[in-house]
Amino acid sequence: MANESLEQWSIRQTGRQLIIELCQFVLLLRLVTLVFIIFGPLMPSRPIEVFALATIALTAVIGTYAMHRLVDSASAHPLIVGVDVAIAAMGLFVSHASPLFVVLSIFSALLIGLLNRGVSAALLLIVLVLAFLAPSSAREGDVSTVEIISRPALYLVAYGGGRVVAQRVGLLTERSLAMGNQVASLVERSRMAREMHDGVVKTLHGIALSAEALGRTEGLSAPLKMKFESFSRAAEFGVQQAREALVELRSDQDDRPVVVVVEDIVTRWSSRARINATFTATTVADVDGYVRNEILACLREALDNVAEHSEASTVAVGLAGSPHHVTLTIEDDGKGVDSRRLGSAVRQGHFGVQGMKERAAAVGGTCEIQSSSETGTTIRLSFPHGGARYDVGDPARND
Repeated sequence: MANESLEQWSIRQTGRQLIIELCQFVLLLRLVTLVFIIFGPLMPSRPIEVFALATIALTAVIGTYAMHRLVDSASAHPLIVGVDVAIAAMGLFVSHASPLFVVLSIFSALLIGLLNRGVSAALLLIVLVLAFLAPSSAREGDVSTVEIISRPALYLVAYGGGRVVAQRVGLLTERSLAMGNQVASLVERSRMAREMHDGVVKTLHGIALSAEALGRTEGLSAPLKMKFESFSRAAEFGVQQAREALVELRSDQDDRPVVVVVEDIVTRWSSRARINATFTATTVADVDGYVRNEILACLREALDNVAEHSEASTVAVGLAGSPHHVTLTIEDDGKGVDSRRLGSAVRQGHFGVQGMKERAAAVGGTCEIQSSSETGTTIRLSFPHGGARYDVGDPARND
């Protein structure tokens, strides 16, 4: 929980608890089946089969009460589920794969599906199938081919059902985490907007008014008046920039495809920074809300860096889609930046580039920067996407 918020931890615990309850439900079904067997006409008479039934019942009881402690270990260590499989296999073997023990062993296949996957799950299923097939040849009379094929197939069906349910729980858990991250991001953006409005914007506006009033004071020399006027204009420009940032933080862009939002940001930035900017987009798959916020934050940071440091005359922004990723590229024809300066910038407290890399990494993406004094700077960000494809009608758009 060290790297997770309380809400994220709570969501993961909810998913874990659901798996626990599903496993307990399977074990309780096995116990109910055993009760009908013990008190019904199907109760076996051979001592070895009675012992096998008692062992299966004991395993079900222990598993039902201890599942909350075993579920994490069972997923990491298949041998824990293997104990249940071994007991079910024993019942199949001593009963010569009677239908009664076949039914009981199907519950083991369900548990495998809920708790295991991959090679470990395959090995456990093979144990069950072999435990059914090995004693079948020893049973009196011929065993039909249909029986040999259909009954082991039940294990695969049971395992598949358990696996589908487990994957569904995992998917719902991840979606809940993504929604929680998105809500947290929106809450944080609203908080930042309030703080900027109550603090930065009001302070800058007050500074601008004070500088303007001081510039009108009688008896001031002309150079000093010019300095006050320049200071007032700079403060007002800061107010304008802060208000534009507030609009971006407050704006609700969830209903618009990411390609439309990116184009809008580039257009408004070009007008504000007075730098010619072009936007090019191809067929792009829209992204989840949390990933979208990181893309837009990186784009704004990159464009602000261009306006402040690059001395560029043109900027090209590209957005391209692939089967699994959305790639955002920002290219300028400015003076470039030395890689050693990027490292020193972090040490001096400037975290713009480092922040872009961290934002991309936080959602499973990457950030690459190439720069030289001859060709300018290229920033290439790649993000995983999730959502419906958004087909851009015109692959090239210019401001």
